Amino acid sequence: MIRFTKATLAIFLLLLSHGNLLANTSTSSQAKSVNKKLSAEFDRIISMAENRGMSVGFNLVDVETGDTIYSYNGDKMLIPASTMKLITTAVALSHFGPEHRFSTKFFSAVGVDEFGVINSDLHIVGEGDPLILEDDLQNIVEKLYSRGVRRINGNIVIDDSFFSEGKNIAGWTRKSLFSCSEPFISATSVGFNLLYLEVKPPFIVDKQPLVEVFPCNQYYRIINNLSVSEIKKTDIVIGVANGTILVDGMVNRRKNNTFYTCINIPNTAHMAGTIFARFAEQQGISVAGSVLEGSMDKGHTVLILDWKGNFLREIIKPLNKQSNNFIAEQIFQATGAKTSGKQATWESSRNAAEEFIKTKLKRNTGYKIINGSGLSRENLLSAQILTDLLRYMWKDSKNREYFIESLPVMGIDGTLKQHNKNSRFNENILAKTGSLDNVNSLAGYLTTDAGKVMAFAMIINTHRNVGTRSLIDKILIRALKIDS
Repeated sequence: MIRFTKATLAIFLLLLSHGNLLANTSTSSQAKSVNKKLSAEFDRIISMAENRGMSVGFNLVDVETGDTIYSYNGDKMLIPASTMKLITTAVALSHFGPEHRFSTKFFSAVGVDEFGVINSDLHIVGEGDPLILEDDLQNIVEKLYSRGVRRINGNIVIDDSFFSEGKNIAGWTRKSLFSCSEPFISATSVGFNLLYLEVKPPFIVDKQPLVEVFPCNQYYRIINNLSVSEIKKTDIVIGVANGTILVDGMVNRRKNNTFYTCINIPNTAHMAGTIFARFAEQQGISVAGSVLEGSMDKGHTVLILDWKGNFLREIIKPLNKQSNNFIAEQIFQATGAKTSGKQATWESSRNAAEEFIKTKLKRNTGYKIINGSGLSRENLLSAQILTDLLRYMWKDSKNREYFIESLPVMGIDGTLKQHNKNSRFNENILAKTGSLDNVNSLAGYLTTDAGKVMAFAMIINTHRNVGTRSLIDKILIRALKIDS
C-alpha cells in the first residue's frame, strides 16, 4: 500500500504547479535608466521582443539604496501568473509571522469518560492548514489514543465553514478533474485534496495491471478494467462518478512505464473524514457512527485536541519553490479570515493583499487582485510593484530570511532547477517563476559579479509563448555584469 506522507511529498509537489490561460497584450513602452550603456543594451533586447508581439514589463532595483538601475514599462499592469504568490507569501508572513502554525481542533459535547469513550459526535474544525498529510493524521490519532480515547460513540463531523465561499478558486474555471494544479480548497484538507493514482504494468502477460490510489480511503471504490498488451500502446481512460473511480484501457507490458495522474476530490470533507476514521480504527479507536459534513453546534464545546501543523516558514517553501497553487489559496483564504476576524471570503482575502500593497508598498491604484496563486487572467500587477515588494521584504528583518529561503534557486532547486544550466546563474539568482499560456514571469533577487544584490521583476504577456525564457535569460546575463 502506498502511503501519502512527507516522504512522497516531493514527487507529488512536482505535479502541483501551473495552469494555462490566455493573456492580453499592450504595446506602450518607456525606458529610464541611471546607466546609459546598460539601458541601450536592455532597450535593444526588449524592443526586438516587442516587435515579435511581446508586451514586456521589467524593473531592476538596487535593494540597499533603492536606486532604479533600469525600468521598461515598469508601471504597466500585466498578468503576473504565479509571481502573484510573492504577494501572498509576504502578506501571510506579515499577519501571521513565520512561527505561526495552523490549528485543526477536535471538539465533542462531553469529555472522555473513564472507559475512554466520547459519548457524542466528534467535530473536526479546520482553519485552512494546507500541509496535512497521512502521517499527520496518524500522529493525531496517536495523540487521541494517548489521551485515553478508545471509542467515539457518535459520528465524525467535518466542519469546513471557516472557508465560507465554496471550494473553487476565484477567477478560474476548472478545466479538468485530473489537473494537479487545480485542486479544490477547503478549511479541512488532507494531501492537497487530491488522490494520486498509479498504474503499474504486470510482469506476467495474463496478470492485470496494478492500480493503487493514495491517500488510501474507503470513500472511493476502484474498478480496474485494464487489459494488457505487448503490441498496442498504453492508453488509459479514467472516470470518476458516484464514489467510483473507473480505470479502463490498455497497458503495454513491454514498456514497463508506470502511469501517474491526480484526481481532484470535490467532497473534500468526506475524504478527510474517511481517512481519519481509518487511522482511528487502526490505532484502536472504534467509531460507532458515520463521516458527515456540517458546522459545529453550540453543544460541542469540549476541546479534546488542538492539533498544530507545520510552521508557516516551512509551508511557504513548497508554495514558492514548487509554485503550489493549493497552498497559495489556502494561505490567501486564511489571511483573509485573520484580518477580518470572521470566516474567510474572497473579498476579505483580497482586502488583506490590497491593504498590504497600499500601506507597505505605497501603491494605491492600477493593480487587481483576484486570488492568491496567480491562477487567473484577471490578476494584474506591475514589475514595479513586485520589485517594491522584494525590496520591502529584503528590509524586513523579521521575515527576510524565511521569505528568501522560500524562493527557487536557479539551476539548483524548485521550478528553476532546469531553467538554465548556465553556471553563472547558479546560486546567484533566487526567484519566483510564473508560467501560463502566453504569460511568462520571473521576479526575485540576483547578485551581480561585483557582489551587489538587485531586486528584479520581468512580466511578459504575449500572443504566443515562444522565446520568452530566452528573453529573460538574455536580460539576466547582462544584469549580472552591472558594475563589474
